[in-house]
Formats: sequence, structure tokens, C-alpha cells
Amino acid sequence: MIVANKMWINPNNRDYFSLVSDKIKYEGCLKLLKGNLDNNATTILGDSIPFKFLDIKSVANLYYMPNQLKLVAYNSYLNDENKTEFSIHSIDYPVIKIPVKTTKSNNYWYLVIAGFAIIGLIVLYLVKRKKIIHLVPLIKDKKVAVSDLGRKEIEKIEDEEKDIDFKPIEREYKYQIIFFGGFQVINKKQEDITGKFSPLLKELFLLIWMYTFKNNKGISSAKLIEILWYDKPTRSAQNNRSVNITKLKNLLNELGDCKIDKETGYWKINHSYKDIKTDYYEVLQITTNKKNIDRDRIDHLIKITEKGPFLSNLNHEWLDSFKQDLADTIIETLINFAENFDLKSDPDFILHLCDCIFNFDSINEEAVFFKCKAYNFKGNHSLAESTFKKFQKEYKLLYDQEFEYSFQEILLNKNN
Repeated sequence: MIVANKMWINPNNRDYFSLVSDKIKYEGCLKLLKGNLDNNATTILGDSIPFKFLDIKSVANLYYMPNQLKLVAYNSYLNDENKTEFSIHSIDYPVIKIPVKTTKSNNYWYLVIAGFAIIGLIVLYLVKRKKIIHLVPLIKDKKVAVSDLGRKEIEKIEDEEKDIDFKPIEREYKYQIIFFGGFQVINKKQEDITGKFSPLLKELFLLIWMYTFKNNKGISSAKLIEILWYDKPTRSAQNNRSVNITKLKNLLNELGDCKIDKETGYWKINHSYKDIKTDYYEVLQITTNKKNIDRDRIDHLIKITEKGPFLSNLNHEWLDSFKQDLADTIIETLINFAENFDLKSDPDFILHLCDCIFNFDSINEEAVFFKCKAYNFKGNHSLAESTFKKFQKEYKLLYDQEFEYSFQEILLNKNN
């Protein structure tokens, strides 16, 4: 269940009251939950209130009116016409007790089951994320996973890699679509039109964009409906898709040569890589074309990614795998270059590179090795030690175990 934005706590007996709803039902209801801060017993009281739940488009609050001796339930919903529908219900207090479900006797087992579930998720996370570090020597010849990008798209990127511009452009915005450090869109008149993208249009655009690059094929209508309008009847979902595709097409026309088509039966975004510049495309160019990796390209990659992680201000379940794959690819590219770079020739460059890696992985083990040694070479011994201690603390917090190497072992390692 989901608890409403505001609840009320009786200061005299520490009873609390809140509205709760089912997080997986669009046409659902609000129920009044009663509990007490001093024990784990909860009870559902009274009848239910109709409620439309759809993430941030829905709001529910509960207030207490002492003069009237009433609880007031407020709920609102932003509909497809961008208009707010709301309702207000009053509930007599004290509330008539019609218990529907008491969790006192079962809460212990719920906590036990939840605890095992959390432990299982942590184990899976550690298996996936934790890298094996060999202190002497550091890992060499790492390969970047690019299978998800699509072989044809990689070849296309390699052919067009010469289009990348490593020199600064004399204008306010270099890119028309910005993905790193937060989503942003600039039209051909150099005007920021990000505000014209509603949360739904933004997610629709990103779905089509990411699947265009993932497999060079695009995304099906069925997949769009499954992700964006899963809670609506078929006819309503199809209408919503058509209306919003049209809105998105009109917005993309403001960029220039950027269009949505369905010639292959899948929705794709076709655009000119030269006219519509994006930081995402340039990152793919650098990380997938290994034969031309050099200092200029790594500097360019750092300049893009130092702004922050990919789409850092957006959280969608379907987007997580794209974010993780891209972060892994960027990290591997930076580490591979660092391992073959003479740290003594430019320790500041290594520090900058490591900070970029920490944007994507705050406890990356290779990065802390490089950063501590770079600080130490510069004579910033206190900074080297504080960097290591901060890393140790975060490592312990995440893995619940001590980091296997000491600060002295890192500095004594002669490799790189």
C-alpha cells in the first residue's frame, strides 16, 4: 500500500490516522488506517473513498479539524486534459470502528519475510556489481559491453565518428538534446523548450529514442502501451498513444531535422547527427570506437559526463537497465584509458577522470586506487588519506564488510 502525503497524530494518546491506497490499481480507493506509535497494530476503519492513482498525478492528504471534530480527506488527480479533478470527504471523529483487517498478529511475519527479501536483493546486487580487484597488477585489457547498442548501430557510429566536434562551439548551447546531468531540449532558435515536454511526453520520447539506439529497430506500439498505458482499456490506450505521438511530433519539429516514423512497423526517431547534436550520441561514438580512443576523446567524454549521470533527474523502471549499461560502458572506457596512462605525467587529469567515475559509481575500487595515488604523487598526502577513508566508510555501509586493502597497500603498489 501507499500512504498519503499527510497524516494526523493524536497528541493525547499517540494514535495516528492516514489514508492508504493500493499502488498497482489506477481505479482504486482510499481507506483510513489507524495505528499507534507505541505498538505495531493497525486497523482499517470505516468505508472506502474512490481514488485514481497514477504516480505524481495523484495527491491525497488527511487533516483534522478540532472545532468540528472531523477528519477531512482530500484527494486530487491531474487528468489527460491537464485539469485537476478533486474531492473532499469529511469523517466523524472519533471514527466508527468497522475493522476490516488487523495486522497485529501478522506484522512480525511480514517483517521477517520482508527482511529475507531485502537480504536476497542485496546479495543479487553484490553479485552483479562487485568487481574483483587484483592489487598487483591492476586489471588489464577490459572489454566494454556494447551488445545492447546493436551491431548495425555501432558500425554506423564508427562510420560517422568523424562528425564529432572536440572544439567548443561559440554559442550558448552546444547540444540540442542534453541527457547527462538532467534532460534538456533546445530548439533550432536556441530556445530552451524542455518545459513543453510534460512528464508523459518526456517518457514517450525517451522510450522511442532509447529503443531506436538499442536495436536500430525502434519500439512497438504494444510495448509503448504496456509501459505507459497499461492501466487503460485497449481503445483508450490506443487513443492516448495516437494523441501523444502527434504532440511529440510537433515538438520535435521545433528542433529541425528530427522526426518520428513507423515505416518498419516500429516507432523510431530519425534525425541528422550533424544538425541535431546530442551528448548521448557523442558518448556512444567515443565508447564504442576503441581504435580511435585518445586523450582528446577521453577529455571530451569527461567534459560531457562530469555534469552528472545519464538522465539523473528521471526515474523509470524500464530506464534502469539503459542507465546501468551506459554507466558500465563509460566507467570501463575511463578505467581502461587510465590503466595505460602515465599518472606522473599529469596527475590532475587522473583526479578529474576519477571524479567522473565516482559520478556513476561512488565506490568504484579502481577509481579510488588511481585517485589516492595521484594525490600522493602531488604531495597532497592528507587529501589522499581522506579520500580513502571516505571510500572505506561508503564501502562498509554498502557491503557491510571492511575493504580488503589498506591505504598503505594501495600506495605501495608500483603498477600504474
